[in-house]
Amino acid sequence: MHKIVIVEDNDIVAGIYKHKLQAEGYHVDIALDGQAGLDLINTTKPDLVLIDLMLPELSGIEVIEKLRGQEEFEELLIIAFSSDYLGGMMEKARQVGATQLIAKADHTPNQIVEKIKELLAPTVTPKPASAPMLSSEPTTQAQPCKRILVVDDDPMVRMIVTDTIQKEGYTVVTAEDGREARRILEGDAQFLAGIFDVNMPYMEGPDLIRFMRTEQRLMKIPVLIMTANKDLKVQSDSFSAGAVVFIPKPFNRATLQMMFRMLVNTAGK
Repeated sequence: MHKIVIVEDNDIVAGIYKHKLQAEGYHVDIALDGQAGLDLINTTKPDLVLIDLMLPELSGIEVIEKLRGQEEFEELLIIAFSSDYLGGMMEKARQVGATQLIAKADHTPNQIVEKIKELLAPTVTPKPASAPMLSSEPTTQAQPCKRILVVDDDPMVRMIVTDTIQKEGYTVVTAEDGREARRILEGDAQFLAGIFDVNMPYMEGPDLIRFMRTEQRLMKIPVLIMTANKDLKVQSDSFSAGAVVFIPKPFNRATLQMMFRMLVNTAGK
């Protein structure tokens, strides 16, 4: 069994990758800062390291540099992943010895897992992409729904979420509270996914999800829940209600992009 160490200070993000990689049959350990990651790698001797570059204690670049300075880790597979706006740091990671560089915002968790599988199975030759088939017949396939319902009583959060999602190529419908969102959903079920705050006037996010789960036409719409509440019971209640992704506030755009891509990847499943 291949061993993987994930060094990522966002425990929710790290947990997502751990869950997906364990499902592929890998043994996975997590460290939440650079020094802890370096110690863990020295102890477990993994086959691959997935490391963020922006870390407390030691940066990802410092960890990579220290690993490459040890003979036993000269050939260790190291994937450096970080926000795509950190171009300078990504280039520095390449210079100090990262095996592969990945921009978080440009890859879904599933895509990153596939890259890890490719690196750990180098003898498997990827199939070449097939040439697209050309046809003179007009297509009649319906375009997939790309509408997202965003519900939050904070106008600044609505603006940030809307802007981020629109840049991903999706259409956004917003509501200021759960009651308004319920009215929208009662008359319109054509949404690919929803992004709801937890604490809102009139109807909270988990209750809105519970309403959706009672309606046949709404129950398969996946929902991301977001909140500044640190109580773990809130997260548990959200998942019990039917949320598929959870993101704590405050969050940066790169994290929101990654979580959103994970959300839409579950749509229709």
